[in-house]
Amino acid sequence: MVIRTKLFSFTPAIYFKILFKNSFKRSAWLLALLAVLIGFQWSRGFSPLLLGGAGGLFGFLVFLAIRCQRHVRAKRNPLFYADRSFEIDSLVLTCRFANGTRNPVKMADFRRVVRTPRHFELYLNRKQFIYLPVAAFASEHDLRLFQTLIQSQ
Repeated sequence: MVIRTKLFSFTPAIYFKILFKNSFKRSAWLLALLAVLIGFQWSRGFSPLLLGGAGGLFGFLVFLAIRCQRHVRAKRNPLFYADRSFEIDSLVLTCRFANGTRNPVKMADFRRVVRTPRHFELYLNRKQFIYLPVAAFASEHDLRLFQTLIQSQ
C-alpha cells in the first residue's frame, strides 16, 4: 500500500528551529558546566566571575543562534525549500518536488526517527534528515500506517 502526502513546504523558520534544537542538545554539556560554575560563584557571593559566567552562557546561546541562522541562509539550492510531497511504501520513501524531480530513499537507511506532535524527523545520519509534517498526511489512517512502517524498520 502506498501512502501519498499532501504538498507542503519546508520553510527556513522550521529549519532554524530544528537546527537550533539539535545544536543545543549536542552542546548541553557545555551549558551545564557553565551553569554549575555560575552556581558555584553565586554561592561564594558576587564576583566578576559570576558576571563572566553569565555573559558566557548568554554569549554561547547567541553564538548558537547566529551560527544556525547563517546555516539556514546558506542553503542556496532551490529544491531545499521547494514545495514537496511524499510517496511512502514499505521499502522506499520517495520525495516528489513540485517541479517533477523525485528523490527516493530506502526506508532501511533511516538511522533514527524523532516524532513530535507536529512533525517527523527521519535521520539518515547525524546531521542529514527528512522533515515530514503530520498535517501532510491525508487521513489519520495514513498517519497510523506510516507509524507502523517506521516502527517495523
